[in-house]
Amino acid sequence: MKNGTMKAAVLRQKGGPEILRVEEWPIPRPGFGQALVRVRACGVCNHEVVVRSPDLTHKSYHPPQVLGHEIAGEVVELGERAHELKVGDRVTCTNKYSCRVCERCRRDDEIHCPNGDMNEGGYGEFAAINEESLVKIPEGMPFEHAAICGCAVGIALRGVRWAARVTIGETVLVTGPSGGIGAHAVQLARLAGARVIAATTSEEKVEALRQLGADEVVVTGGKPYHKQVMALTGGQGVDVVIDTVGSAVFESAFRSMGYHARYVLIGEFYGDTLPVSAAWMFRKETTLQGSGAAHRSELEDCLRLLHAGKIKPVIAKTYPLAQIADVHREMERKKHVGRLVITY
Repeated sequence: MKNGTMKAAVLRQKGGPEILRVEEWPIPRPGFGQALVRVRACGVCNHEVVVRSPDLTHKSYHPPQVLGHEIAGEVVELGERAHELKVGDRVTCTNKYSCRVCERCRRDDEIHCPNGDMNEGGYGEFAAINEESLVKIPEGMPFEHAAICGCAVGIALRGVRWAARVTIGETVLVTGPSGGIGAHAVQLARLAGARVIAATTSEEKVEALRQLGADEVVVTGGKPYHKQVMALTGGQGVDVVIDTVGSAVFESAFRSMGYHARYVLIGEFYGDTLPVSAAWMFRKETTLQGSGAAHRSELEDCLRLLHAGKIKPVIAKTYPLAQIADVHREMERKKHVGRLVITY
């Protein structure tokens, strides 16, 4: 492809949603081991809201930049030594890239590669992405469904399966169940055979959460809710907490745990500390664990689960790129259920 320009929402400084403006931007050239992808869909993650926010600092802020790591599209050009894909392949990507050669990559821990970082470029019509981050999309799968697998679905899968090790008959509490990650964590915990309790701040979201598979929905109204959870479990507490929110809901979720329970922390973008009671932990023999980005193999599993209809992609609404500021406003309002997606 010849050099040229494309439409892209460029972040040039921190600010409110209006700071994201669509402008002409150079089409990136695929470098060594990269593929140039014509973007067809890009999920919008809270990561990008935090990077843009004037009130928060984040290592991924390096203006001018084109955000967006939940990318799906078509390969249109290959860089030097890119050989696993071909032009025309329909692909999506992990939310991080890696080097493939360091010690961590060689032991299949590529998400912690010291030479890697977040993928970017989905807020533009073309993105240059390392080939090792890209996975082919199953035949017939819509781009907007595939786009959210690497982050929203993949992080939920890793938390439920690898970190929490959810098994049949357990009770799982999911916080932030209407978010992109939480909505899929509800489904995945249910698919694993668990009873699912969803804790939401909004009465308006109850029916949608039940449709996703929540057996019980606790409406918190932003107040402590552990007594409600304990009542639903006969005073026993839950076996697992999948926390996609973090410090804002931690105390109630923590106090909802039963004996030998596992607490998996997936979301915390604001850097607040957690009020952990060590005495309470050793008395109940509980564990507290973080769980991060999905591996490439987990992205592949997510695509298979969606393609087989085992779980459904929860997309609240799609928008054109020209409305990217509106998307960020909607993200900050937190009234939707599932992922918001930009389509081209």
